[in-house]
Amino acid sequence: TKLKMPSGVYGHCCRGTRNGSIITEFYVYQDFSQKADPSRIMGMQAGGCNRDGYALRFAADRLQKRPEKTKILFFVCDGQPASDEGYDGEVAKADLQSIHRQLRREGIVLVVAAIDENKEEIKEIYGDAFLNITHLNLLPQILPKKLMSLVGMN
Repeated sequence: TKLKMPSGVYGHCCRGTRNGSIITEFYVYQDFSQKADPSRIMGMQAGGCNRDGYALRFAADRLQKRPEKTKILFFVCDGQPASDEGYDGEVAKADLQSIHRQLRREGIVLVVAAIDENKEEIKEIYGDAFLNITHLNLLPQILPKKLMSLVGMN
């Protein structure tokens, strides 16, 4: 907010299936058109399983509709992607790597911050988009460097 950059904050989780389809719930904590509300963001909680491909596509769709030239998708990962119906392991990895390539083609810079013990697996999935945020106190130093390196690649 202080930087006057439009931003959106979203969450997601999977909660089982209905009629053979996986139910993925999306939460809007702050949409681009809303004023920042720290209490809503601080109220985020972990949910069920995560089908990260849906979440990345959801966020990318919102970003694509924005007029800004530089689009950054900052994705916080709390573990390896895993959901019902076989979305895990190599299946999830291939899906997410494909989405990462698609985002690059669309001009969206992806930064994936890992906060769980599965950091090496997440780094393997996302490669140069990976950001280790084990030490959150270092985020103000490491995030700008990461963004500059990625934006310079586009």
